[in-house]
Amino acid sequence: MINYLNIDNPLNYLSGHLTRLVKGRLWLKVLIGMFLGIAVGMLIGPTTGWFGTKTATTIGNWLAFPGQLFLTLIQMIVIPLIFASVVRGLTASESFEQLRKMGMGVVIYFIVTTTIAIIIGLVSQP
Repeated sequence: MINYLNIDNPLNYLSGHLTRLVKGRLWLKVLIGMFLGIAVGMLIGPTTGWFGTKTATTIGNWLAFPGQLFLTLIQMIVIPLIFASVVRGLTASESFEQLRKMGMGVVIYFIVTTTIAIIIGLVSQP
C-alpha cells in the first residue's frame, strides 16, 4: 500500500504513474474494449434473432449500465483534470514572460471553446 502523505514530490509520482499507463498501452486496451462492446451489442441486438426483443433489451440495459457509469465518472473527472493540467503547466514555467504568454493563450482558448460550446448548446435545443 502506498502512503501518499510521505511522497516527496506527488507530481513526480503522478508523472511516473501516467508513464507506466502509457507504456502499458492503456489506449490500446480501451480501443479493444470499445470494439468488443460494439461487436457484442450488435450480436445480442434484437435484429439478429438470437434473443427475443424483450430479452435482448433487458440484456442490453444490464450491459449498458457499467458503460453509463463509466461515462458519468469521466464527466466528473474531466473538468478538474483539465484545470489541474493547466495550473501544472502554468506553474512549470520559469519566466514571468512565458507565464504571461501561456496564460493569455489559455484564457483565449477557454473563451473560444466555451463560446463554441454555448452556440452548439443553443442551436441544438429543440
